[in-house]
Amino acid sequence: TLDKNNNLPENFINGEEILVAHIQVLFNGLTKFGLNSKCINVDSIVLDDSHACIESIKGATKFNITQTESKNVYEDIMNLFEEDLKTQGEGTFHDVKTGNNTSFLAVPYWSWKDKISRVIKIIGDNKELDDIKFVWEILKDELENCDCYISNTKIEIVPYQIPLKKFGTFSNAKHRIFMSATTNDDSVLLKDFGIDLKSVENPLLYDKETWSGEKMILFPSQISNKLNRTEMVYMLSKQLRGWKSIGKVALVPSFKNTNDWNKYGAKITKVDNFKENLEYLLEKEQGEVVTFANRYDGIDLPDESCRILIIDSLPHFETLEDKYIQSVLPNYYQYILRQAQKIEQGFGRSVRGEKDYSAILIIGNDLVSFLKTNKNQSFLSQQLRKQIAIGKEISDFAKDDINYEDETKTAKVAVYKLLQQLLLRDESWKAFYNQEMDKDIQESNFDNSNAKKFLLEKQIDDYYYKNQIDKVKEKIQEYIDANVENDMEKGWYFQKMAKYLYRYSKVDSNEFQILAHRNNSYLLKPTTGIEVKKMKLDINWNRSQNIIKNINISETFEQLCIDVDAILTQLEFGIEADKFEKSLDSLGKLLGFETQRPDKEWKAGPDNLWVVGENDFILFECKNEVSLTRERIHKSESGQFNNSIAWFKSNYNNNNSTNVMIINTKKLDMGANFSDVVSIIRKSSLNKLKHKFREFINEFRDDDFKNLSELKIQERIFSHGLSVSDIKNNFSEEIISKK
Repeated sequence: TLDKNNNLPENFINGEEILVAHIQVLFNGLTKFGLNSKCINVDSIVLDDSHACIESIKGATKFNITQTESKNVYEDIMNLFEEDLKTQGEGTFHDVKTGNNTSFLAVPYWSWKDKISRVIKIIGDNKELDDIKFVWEILKDELENCDCYISNTKIEIVPYQIPLKKFGTFSNAKHRIFMSATTNDDSVLLKDFGIDLKSVENPLLYDKETWSGEKMILFPSQISNKLNRTEMVYMLSKQLRGWKSIGKVALVPSFKNTNDWNKYGAKITKVDNFKENLEYLLEKEQGEVVTFANRYDGIDLPDESCRILIIDSLPHFETLEDKYIQSVLPNYYQYILRQAQKIEQGFGRSVRGEKDYSAILIIGNDLVSFLKTNKNQSFLSQQLRKQIAIGKEISDFAKDDINYEDETKTAKVAVYKLLQQLLLRDESWKAFYNQEMDKDIQESNFDNSNAKKFLLEKQIDDYYYKNQIDKVKEKIQEYIDANVENDMEKGWYFQKMAKYLYRYSKVDSNEFQILAHRNNSYLLKPTTGIEVKKMKLDINWNRSQNIIKNINISETFEQLCIDVDAILTQLEFGIEADKFEKSLDSLGKLLGFETQRPDKEWKAGPDNLWVVGENDFILFECKNEVSLTRERIHKSESGQFNNSIAWFKSNYNNNNSTNVMIINTKKLDMGANFSDVVSIIRKSSLNKLKHKFREFINEFRDDDFKNLSELKIQERIFSHGLSVSDIKNNFSEEIISKK
C-alpha cells in the first residue's frame, strides 16, 4: 500500500515489492503514478473485479460539478446554456431550475462545441476546487469531446471515450490481467479497456472449477402475487425479527428505497455506521435486517453474517449519463449487460465459500421482471441461471400449500417452510440441490455478437479521435446495417453520426440529427427541420383489438401480471417523473388507447397525451414528485400547464381535450390560474384507477391469450368502470379554490 506520506513505496518503485492499492490511486488527475510521458512504467497490472473497476475509472475521469461544492461554476455553466436547454424541453428546464432533484437535461452537442472556449475558461479559472482539480489534468485538452448533462444538483461532463492513454502506467504495461468471478460476458472490456477480441473469446479459466456454495433463490411474488414488495418488506423486517441467530441483509438501489425498511426497524447503513453494522452481523443475536444502498460489490457477508439475502428492486445507475441513455434507449444492450453484471455481483455477497449457504429472496416488480426475461438471463452466468431454475422449481411445489381463501397468510407460511429447509439443513433439500447442480451445465459456445458490437463502437470512437471522419461514417453505417433492429436504436446511432460530423459540416450534422429525431423522438431536438408527429385514430381503430394486441405482448398471464405490476409500482407519488410518465404511457396503451409523451418527444406540450376517441384527447401534466403535504398548486405549475394546453390547441386545432393535472392538492395558490378547464387526480384517485385496472387485468387469468374475445373485453371495460367516460369523470376532482 502507499507509505505513511501517501507516496508510492520506494521498494515498489525499485521493483522489489508488489503494490496493492485501490483503483482510484492510479486513476485520478493528480495520480502519484504520473500522467502521459511522465508516468511510472510497470511490467504487470492486475485488476480485481474488473467490471467494478470500469465504473470507478469512469467516475474518476469525468467532471462532477456540484451545486454545494462549486456553486459559482455550476451557475456560470447553467447560465451559459440556459437558452439551449430550454429548446430541449421548457417544462423539464422549469423543473431543473425550481428544484426537482430527478429532472435533468442534456446540453445539445452543437451548443457545447460552439461555446467550448467559454466552458474551458469557467472550469480552468476554478481548477483548485475539489470537484475540478482531480480531473482537470485529464480532460483540460479534451473538453470539446465530451457530453454534458445538467440537473438541479450537479453538472456531469463525460468524455466520449475513457482517456486511458493519459495513464501510461496502465496503458503501457506489458501484462494486464482482468479478473472477474461473476460475469457471463466480458465484451464490455473490449470498448472500455481496449483489449483484443482473442482475450475475451479465450479467457484464462480454471478447468477443474465446479459450482461452489448453496443458494436457494426465491421469487416470493411468483409463489403468490399477494407477496408483493410491501408485504415482503414487512414480513422480513418485522415478522422474522424473532429469527435472531439468522443474519439478514437487504441490498437496495438507493437510500430512497430504504424508507420502507426503516419503517419496520431495519438498520440503514450509511458512511458513519458502516463498520458498526458489519460488526452487528457478526453478533450471536441480530434480529434486524441490515440494509446496504447501492453496494452490490466490495462487501463480503460469509456464513452466519448473512443467511438470508434480500435483493430489493432493480439496481440502477446514478450518473446523469446513464439516466439519459436509459431514458432515450431503454433496451440498449450495453445498459442491460451492465445491470445484469451488477445484479450478479449482488448475488455473490452472501455465499463466499464452498460450504457456505444462503437464501436469496428477489423482491420488487422491476427486478423480478428483469430476471424473468430470457434475453436478460442470457447475460447471467450459467451457474446462476441454474440456481434460478432450481428456485423456480421448488417455488412451484410451494404453491400447492396455498389456501386461496387465506392466500396472503398461507403463501407466507409456504415461504417460511422453504427458508427453514435451507436454514435447518434439510437433507432432502440438500440432496435435491446437489443433484441438480451436479448435472452437466451445457456451456454454450462463446457468443461474440456483443463483442462485435463493442469492437465496432471502439473503432468508431478511435477513428473520430484520429480525425478520420469518412471512416467514422463508414463504421457507423456498418454498425447500423449489422446490428440495429429498431428505429429507436437507429436514431441513437444517427445522433452519434451527427455529433461526430459537427466539427466538419454543420449542415450534414443537422441532417443526421433530423433523421435521428425522426427515428427516436426522445433524442435531441434539431435546430431546424422538425415537425410534430400528430396522433390520430386509424379509421378501423378498435379499442378492444388494441387491448388484445398489447396484452399479447406478455404472452402468458403470469408474465402479464409481472409487466402490469412493474407499471403500477412506478405509478406512485414520489417516483421519478420520467418513470412515472413512462408508466402512465404504458397504462394508456394497455387500456387500448394511442399514446404519446409530447414533452419528452417534441420538447413541448403536456407530459402525456392519450387519444381516447375520434378527435378526443386526454392531456396529463404530471406533478407526482410534489410533496404529498403541499397545500396548493403554484403559479409556475399552472402556467406550465397553460403552455401545454396552448401547444395542444396549436397542433390539434379544434379537437376536444380533457385536461388533467396529477398532483396531491386541488387548491390554487394566489396568482395561479388555468386558461381552460382542468381537473385534478390526487393520490386516492390514482390508487382507485390502479385498483380498477388491476381487477380488469385479473379477468384474463383463465383466458387463452391466442383467442381473446373482443366482446368479453368490452364487457370487462364497462364492468370495471374503465370506459372513456369513466376515466374522464370518475378518477379526478374539480379545483375548488383560488384562495
